Amino acid sequence: MKKFIVPCLGLILLAGCDQAQQSTAETHSTPNGAPQVTDNATSAMCSNEKLAGGWHDAEVSPEAEQAVDAVLAQMGNNVRLKSILAVKTQVVNGTNYALAFDTQDGQVWHAVVYRTLDGELTITQGATLGDLCR
Repeated sequence: MKKFIVPCLGLILLAGCDQAQQSTAETHSTPNGAPQVTDNATSAMCSNEKLAGGWHDAEVSPEAEQAVDAVLAQMGNNVRLKSILAVKTQVVNGTNYALAFDTQDGQVWHAVVYRTLDGELTITQGATLGDLCR
């Protein structure tokens, strides 16, 4: 009986460890302290599930506009904003802004920008072609 129980407990333990790795946090700190958004976070930010500390739809605010301006500056001088299509926020030790916007050339882009409590901006996920929630 012990020969059966010990291997079963080992398998349960390994399965539990695997589950812990699969349910990683949505953001991870980068060396400068800004949260780094992962692919797991993209699916979480696009979920309709309302969770404390999760992503929520937001209005276009001056802070969101500043975040888009920072992304556009990184993209280069020849990129012109047409409109901001969507804003999602996540309150962490500051605020993450997930942004979808289109440019004058008709392309849709998305990016994630972290804003510290002091108002400093860090682009944690650079501009990527395509809508935020595909």
